[in-house]
Amino acid sequence: SVLRTATTIFAFTENPLPREIVDIRSGRVPAIFNDGTTTILFTGLEGDVLDDGNTPRVTVGDWIRVGLIVAGLTNVVSGDQFRRADCAPRETKGDGSLTLADWVQTSRYVAALDPLTPVGGPSQAQQAQLADLPDSEPNNINHCSIRIGQGSQEFHDRVVVPIEMHTLGGESALSLTVKFDPAEFTSASFIASPGLGGVSVQNQTLLTRGLVGVIWALPAGISLPPGQHVPLALVLTRSHILKEDTQLAMENWPIRRSVVSSMGTPVEARFNIVKEPSTESLTQLKATKRGSQIELRWPIDEKIRVQGNRSLQSESWVDLTEMPLIYEGGFRLQLPASAHERFFRLIW
Repeated sequence: SVLRTATTIFAFTENPLPREIVDIRSGRVPAIFNDGTTTILFTGLEGDVLDDGNTPRVTVGDWIRVGLIVAGLTNVVSGDQFRRADCAPRETKGDGSLTLADWVQTSRYVAALDPLTPVGGPSQAQQAQLADLPDSEPNNINHCSIRIGQGSQEFHDRVVVPIEMHTLGGESALSLTVKFDPAEFTSASFIASPGLGGVSVQNQTLLTRGLVGVIWALPAGISLPPGQHVPLALVLTRSHILKEDTQLAMENWPIRRSVVSSMGTPVEARFNIVKEPSTESLTQLKATKRGSQIELRWPIDEKIRVQGNRSLQSESWVDLTEMPLIYEGGFRLQLPASAHERFFRLIW
């Protein structure tokens, strides 16, 4: 493919066929054959939304900008930038909508998993078609499914709700919006599960209207194995108003719900739209012996560190470096059991 504007010369030759013009009676007609040139205009690359006019490339900066566009945190500034951002499906150079698939496809260009592609496709938004399946049978094992899990109440005013995902294998990214009652909850934010290694961008511009959105993705080319996963948790802060019938719901605005594969293609998925969170309390570190492993659970808080020590008489406390997963509204970490006594504590 052409990655810069180029001029090509087209020249006549005598091989394999000689230059010749004849009339209807097979007589030769005198003729002059003139060589020619044509200019192939290069207008940019798919995914290169930060084009600086110099060397064409798709960088991490482009991937971040496409993520902000898909999350509704910034707008495209021109039809040309729309065409560059709308890079999925790759085969058609976009489909007229800026979605999670475009963010994943941009990451594939950045990681050189797909060859750089000259820009093409629509220059403005087309009618979007929602790809998720009907909401019935959300736990059908034959489909990818996403649901709002059981929440746990922490520190009296915080409720942590896991976003649970049943995968068939190959899923790499998730986007959704959760609706909550802004009279009951004063703030809402998502936390990505450290143990899965994903990256998220959230839209908190509509919290006063009870809406918070997120896009989440694994590194380019990486996908989830079949099974149950919790890529995200929703952290809600309660106001003084408490209701017995609290409900959370998944919406399609400001971020539409979708699942995308590591190849940048949409995955058919079922979303369990409505969930009433429970209020099971998780306010401290809990350690449980399970066979040959020790399971630690503690509240979700980015300020909390977990430390270990072999003696309460020693001050040699060391931060645990293992990455926890989100499980039932809290962090969970499983460690190999040791023949020696071990102690753990939370540090703020």
